Amino acid sequence: MAEYSIKNLEALTGIKAQTIRVWERRYNLFSPERTATNLRKYSDNDLVKLLNISVLIQHNYKISKLASMDDPTLKTRVLQLKYKPFLHHTEIGKLLAATIEWNEKAFFLTLENNIRVLGFEETILNVVFPFLSQIGLLWQTGNMYPAQEHFVSLLIRDYFIQSIKNIPATTDNDAPLTIFFLPEGESHELSLLFYHYIAKKEGHRVIYLGQNVPKDDLKRIARFKKPNNLFTALISSISGIDIRMYILDLAQQFAESNIYLTGGQLKKINFPLPRNVFIVSSPDKFRKYYKN
Repeated sequence: MAEYSIKNLEALTGIKAQTIRVWERRYNLFSPERTATNLRKYSDNDLVKLLNISVLIQHNYKISKLASMDDPTLKTRVLQLKYKPFLHHTEIGKLLAATIEWNEKAFFLTLENNIRVLGFEETILNVVFPFLSQIGLLWQTGNMYPAQEHFVSLLIRDYFIQSIKNIPATTDNDAPLTIFFLPEGESHELSLLFYHYIAKKEGHRVIYLGQNVPKDDLKRIARFKKPNNLFTALISSISGIDIRMYILDLAQQFAESNIYLTGGQLKKINFPLPRNVFIVSSPDKFRKYYKN
């Protein structure tokens, strides 16, 4: 069982800490344990309950009614809700609750409901990626087990891969070719898979190399296939690699290709980029680069 502070609950559910305290006093909603310094400690069950309450309140339920419901009833009411895709934060809450409970069925039901109404790309951008940011918050505060993070990452990865497989490969041998890869030491590939999906959907030829690709291997493939574009993501700290030197070397070694970069590590860039290097901050920007 993980332990959460009241500030953790506020950040993850959107319900203010003061409101949580009031609900505890008025409705006996929780009975949190206390630390040695008298700070509240909440459990996984408490977080899931508050996530479900947050979702139901957004669908016009009153806290006075919700407070009298037990946990199974709250979960049932959430499953019975009429879907409102514009309430993105409630959908994120459903994914988070499913993750904490290791509930693959509920996770995919929420994901597929969103994709059916919003479409794949909007769901990924407005629901899945913000959800992953919430997972990151749990990780940083020590309230997410590595196994839970792996569980949900693999669910999303498998969904991405299946979605990519469902797109027919182009038969145009003259279509631009993009090689997707992650550098050595980089294993976070969800954003790379998403842009792989976009490139294939746009009718481009693609080669997906995945995680931890040595630069020498990349050079051999590039010499053979002569790609128009290389696409990579720099997300976590890469041991032994300076971001500036890595980008400049990539631009020089693959001077005949356009190089597209995404990922949080790009915040460290404070130098002019080579002419063949482009920062991708959104799918629309990526499509604009491709069209040009």
